[in-house]
Amino acid sequence: MPPITTTTRQLFDICLLRAAPQDLPCSWEVLGLTLTAGLGLGYAAMWAYGSMPNAVPTLLVGLLFTLGFIYGILAFRGLQIRFVQTASAIFGTDAIITLISLPVLAATSTGPAQDAYILFAMAGLGIWNLLVMGHILRHALSLPLPGGILVALGYIFGSLFISQLIHG
Repeated sequence: MPPITTTTRQLFDICLLRAAPQDLPCSWEVLGLTLTAGLGLGYAAMWAYGSMPNAVPTLLVGLLFTLGFIYGILAFRGLQIRFVQTASAIFGTDAIITLISLPVLAATSTGPAQDAYILFAMAGLGIWNLLVMGHILRHALSLPLPGGILVALGYIFGSLFISQLIHG
């Protein structure tokens, strides 16, 4: 396994659209680390936004959905061999973007004067996350960027649907 600093730098480059998932090592250890970071920061984000009594089950369902979605779309295209790097890129970049969003999430408890700024910041982070995920999926599926973004939107809508089923 390469040094964690090298992998982290590659993940930052993917967040900046300067690198692709195939630039990451094809390593189950890297996948495990990015998945753990993603779950830990996801829990921190839920806590920063407001304590959720069912945060752990929600995170685990989200994890299973994400892994299933990635494997399913890669299998549909006959590209299962790209699973480890694609999943590592998705979880790693999501962890980075979540880490960056923590102060914004924590600020949601401020007064109404800050609401417009927080909404603007959250929208910007959401668009950035969509672009990064579209960039990753475009490389993983050998699609043009608009195709990757459409697949990413499909993932987001599927994730929202699952979330609605869980939370009612």
